[in-house]
Amino acid sequence: MDEIIKHQRLISWGTPLIVLALLIFSFGFMIPQLGYGFDEWHFIYYSTRGTEGLFELFHYDGHPQATWVFIQSFNFLGYNPLYWHSYSLIWRFFAVFSFWLCLRSVWKEHHRQNFLVAALFSVYPIFTLQIFPISFFEIWISYTFLFLSFYFTIQAIQHHEKFSFFIFAAIALSIGHVFTREYAWFVELMRPVLIWLVIAQKEDFKKRVFQIAKIWLPFFIIFFSALIWRGFFYTPLRKFFQVQDSLFENPIATVAGWVTNFIPDLLIVLITSWYETLLPSYLYFVRPFNVALFVLIVLVAILVFLYAKKIDLISLQEGWSTQAIILGLPSLLFGILPFYIASYSLHLTDPPHNSRLIIGMLPGAALISIALIEKVISKTNPKIIIHAILLSLAVSWHVRYTNDFRKVWEYQSNFLQQLTWRVPGIEKNTALFVYQPNLPEIDNSNAGIVRLGDFALSMAINSLYQVTPEPTESKLSYWYYYVGDSFMDLSQETAIYSEHATTYFEGNSIDSLLFYYDPQNDRCLHLLTPQDQFYKQYPEAVRESALYANVSRVINSVVQDVELKNQILGENNQGWCFFYQKVELAKQYQQWEQIPLLWEQVEINKLRTEFGTEYIPFVEGFAYVGEWKKAEELTKTANRISKAMDSILCPIWAEIDVQTPDSREKNEAIQNVKDILGCINP
Repeated sequence: MDEIIKHQRLISWGTPLIVLALLIFSFGFMIPQLGYGFDEWHFIYYSTRGTEGLFELFHYDGHPQATWVFIQSFNFLGYNPLYWHSYSLIWRFFAVFSFWLCLRSVWKEHHRQNFLVAALFSVYPIFTLQIFPISFFEIWISYTFLFLSFYFTIQAIQHHEKFSFFIFAAIALSIGHVFTREYAWFVELMRPVLIWLVIAQKEDFKKRVFQIAKIWLPFFIIFFSALIWRGFFYTPLRKFFQVQDSLFENPIATVAGWVTNFIPDLLIVLITSWYETLLPSYLYFVRPFNVALFVLIVLVAILVFLYAKKIDLISLQEGWSTQAIILGLPSLLFGILPFYIASYSLHLTDPPHNSRLIIGMLPGAALISIALIEKVISKTNPKIIIHAILLSLAVSWHVRYTNDFRKVWEYQSNFLQQLTWRVPGIEKNTALFVYQPNLPEIDNSNAGIVRLGDFALSMAINSLYQVTPEPTESKLSYWYYYVGDSFMDLSQETAIYSEHATTYFEGNSIDSLLFYYDPQNDRCLHLLTPQDQFYKQYPEAVRESALYANVSRVINSVVQDVELKNQILGENNQGWCFFYQKVELAKQYQQWEQIPLLWEQVEINKLRTEFGTEYIPFVEGFAYVGEWKKAEELTKTANRISKAMDSILCPIWAEIDVQTPDSREKNEAIQNVKDILGCINP
């Protein structure tokens, strides 16, 4: 008896802890280094416009009933990415834990199988969008509500004396579930199967069917009412999330199309989604990252194997696989229906965008995958080993692509941070063109959706620089354009127009800011000026466009949402690039006296750069305040560390010569610079 109690206690705390460990291994370790990307920024932007902004976004996107969750979450969390990533992961754990409670209530003695299903549900490899916490935290809230509703339904059947209490709790949670996004609505179809598994097996077939119908009726009414409202009475602004017309005009052909799409989609979910978890390149152990992930795979596999072996009850496994497959089928067959109805399919949508399409299929995929392995392999140890290997591969896959997103966030957040330092405020209706010769390297295509990010970074810039946006204003003040090879023709005024969701931007080419951004080579963000046309090391496209650079769009006073910026980007203001951006701003407004003071801080912090062009504003600053020796010294340094510096420094020194009064020290410095650079006419 004592052994049984100990065994039950082990399972009660052991399974949740192991599942939590898998989630932390998969998604948790990098959370302090993660931020936002893609759709995250439009959620942030619309939230800065208040409740009206979020309602507008969700009416456009077709999920107005879900707005309340986002309003409350933004009020609770603010904008700190650490909070949002942690929040989403916690809700994911609650969803997995709730799912496990349901499984445990149905199969009271199948501890190993319940654990493995819950574990696989927690880290199934096809869902790769956990990296977007604002976009998908609500999915886990939705699942938590639904699985707890399932759990209380089971409790109502198993504890008839408390039937009313449990069933009302289940109904309340079911209502909460439909007031989230529709991604998991069709998972409700698992409930009648759960009821069938739980009700007394001795009842005759007709009586059991009647009991199932009676218990499920209120939940079916909630589910069906939500579907009717969403499909027939509510029309979102975004046409892609509307019910396709062909469903009513030619329902047979439409359903046949769904069936045709379902076959390759099912193959992706159950089989090909595992391909990415173990590619040959992952075994290239020259890379330390691959070695670290291999060690993680081994450790996770050992952990899962030992725990699954510990809680196993060999004599109580018959019949489980068949029941698990039956329970998983409604989710696997119908979970993708919300997207089929809106004309999406998994195999015709590029990853990782297609990842969200399978959200409703996750419980079924986990149940059926574990059940098939249990059914096909007869011996216990081999099947546990296979489960352990699959789970460990899934964990390592999540770490791998999350690391790619981390690198992209570091790249983009660095840009945004330096932008706010260099440009305290921006005139409205300004386009920002950013020449980027080297994007961050990533191991797989999943992170590719955030590398360019025109609309996402446009939303970010508007969030940072629109201090008091109007709740109903649709016109954006700024737009970000990625430039990979050449700028648009800036020699003449050209109208510019871009749009996203319910917002749009209108501007023209002459009202723009041009940037050169190459942090992959440790360069700071650089706002182009006409001076840059002379530097031969810049790409030709940069030099040609620099001639038309217009820095007058910069406002020399802070017009930013500073609180939002600090929550998201922090206050990392002690590096070289911080002082470089500040000295560039001082140079633009000819605040020459500030530049020696900024150089003092550079010296105190022992900061240096490997790029001569980043010494130029310091050279000019010291020259214009008459500190000729220091200006000459920094010119020598710049010329020594970078090539072709004479092409830009000679014109700058020529301008300095014209703009400053004559003195012996000046004339000596100019002659020395002429000798150093080989200037024909400094």
